[in-house]
Amino acid sequence: MGFFSPKNTPENAVKAQIDAKLAFINDKYTEIGRYVKLRMADKIEEPEVKNLIAQIDATLEELKNLNEQLLTIRGMKLCSGCGHEIPVNMAFCPNCGTKQPEMAQPVYQQPAQGGAVPMGAQPVIQNSQGYHNHPVSPAYTQPQANPAYGNPAQQNVQTAAPIPEPAVAQTAAPIPQPETAPQPAPMPQPAPVIAEAPVQEPANSSFVFCSQCGHKEPAGVKFCSECGMKL
Repeated sequence: MGFFSPKNTPENAVKAQIDAKLAFINDKYTEIGRYVKLRMADKIEEPEVKNLIAQIDATLEELKNLNEQLLTIRGMKLCSGCGHEIPVNMAFCPNCGTKQPEMAQPVYQQPAQGGAVPMGAQPVIQNSQGYHNHPVSPAYTQPQANPAYGNPAQQNVQTAAPIPEPAVAQTAAPIPQPETAPQPAPMPQPAPVIAEAPVQEPANSSFVFCSQCGHKEPAGVKFCSECGMKL
């Protein structure tokens, strides 16, 4: 049973009170240090206290950088007006409607390659060994055939006799079929009447649309993240 447990002894009860008092004192020490750091740091001349304040400032700066890295990894940023955490591509804060400053995007510049020849240009090859250009030989001219003898190739060519075309067999004329009277067109059947299903009322949506730009926003948002209009 519970009252036989060793945790409920008078000794443990006194120890619990002592631990609570020590925790209270430590909290007060922390409050005193925070008060001195925020309001009296410029008036303190004690070197040891100044060293402790410098350590706190350095740690706070490290925490700031770590929080910025965490926001970048998550694709988020802090609103410049209210400090609310919003997506990095939002133009207006959905919490306070403040227009967000545009973030500079890194521009990639392709490094220039040394000695590259522009597209479409032909490289100029220089003669570095001092050779002289050889004279260009004249173009070869084919000798003309003697008209007295004629062209022997043409003399050997014999004219082929024309091939007679095959006779086309005559087909018998088609026998005319007796004409039949046209059948009357069938009467169109009336289309069946289909009962329309009752239109159901849309359920309560978890999204709202901006009355100015029509942007879709989650329910409960105060300002449009696209144009800053109050919803």
